Amino acid sequence: MKRSKVLRGAGCLRPAPGRERHAGRRRLQAGIQRGHVLRLEEEVRAPGRERAPPPAAARGRKRTLEAPRRGPHARQTHAVGGATKKRLTPARRRELAGWLPGTFQVSCARACRLAQFSRAAWYRRSRARDQSALRLRIRELAHAQPRFGYLRIWVMLRREGWGVNRKRVRRRKHISLHRGQAPCPTGPRERWSMDFVHDALADGRPFRILTVIDQWSRLSPLLEVASRMSGFTVGEALDRVLEAAPRPRSITVDHGTEFQSRALEDWAYRCGVQLDFIRPGKPIENAFIESFNGRLRDECLNVH
Repeated sequence: MKRSKVLRGAGCLRPAPGRERHAGRRRLQAGIQRGHVLRLEEEVRAPGRERAPPPAAARGRKRTLEAPRRGPHARQTHAVGGATKKRLTPARRRELAGWLPGTFQVSCARACRLAQFSRAAWYRRSRARDQSALRLRIRELAHAQPRFGYLRIWVMLRREGWGVNRKRVRRRKHISLHRGQAPCPTGPRERWSMDFVHDALADGRPFRILTVIDQWSRLSPLLEVASRMSGFTVGEALDRVLEAAPRPRSITVDHGTEFQSRALEDWAYRCGVQLDFIRPGKPIENAFIESFNGRLRDECLNVH
């Protein structure tokens, strides 16, 4: 009987294809296969790469799971290695090409070659117009009006004489989502603060008080009481105060619906007053009017 050749595969042993495979379909004898199995395991598994024994299960407990296979280095996903690193941007390559000559005293050609940057791109200069002033103005408007969309900022820029496309304003609007802290006043009637105080009468009817305070002198030039008040009503009340008095440069307000209305925005544009909005959820940035409203409620509304 001829010895059957064993295929070098996984797990099971099969006779080589030929006549003996179809003649009788008899099983291979264990004595003939034993020597082939040993040689097959030596050829498949190199020395030192034997399979580790499975972890012994603790008595009376669940069987422990095998530790996951990992590479020899951190963040290695497979045997070859992790993903390739990101390439440098052209702007970063230009900076690197400009840094090399001043640091290592090499020529411009060699610096461009080391930075993998084109010499033609190095000597080429942009012909685009300088838009730094427009960017700064958009940033200032977005800081002062954080809830305004790009269309309203575009309208304000057109009012100031900027011939800018609204698509450019839309691309630049995302540069500032929050504004910084408002500067401190340097004199009277320079910066005001404005807010509402809510309360109810004895019969349950609600009313509102529009409070205005000067941040420098801490005087209140206006206390307007009404059951309902809109942005147009706020503008009319401010007009009565500013008839015989100089206008402030800015008024600090929160994000109430009356202060964000188009009516109050038109009033501020007509009078040349800037509405300085605080950041959402930060009443401490309008601390002067918050302190005044607290004293008004304690000393007047809660007493009477």
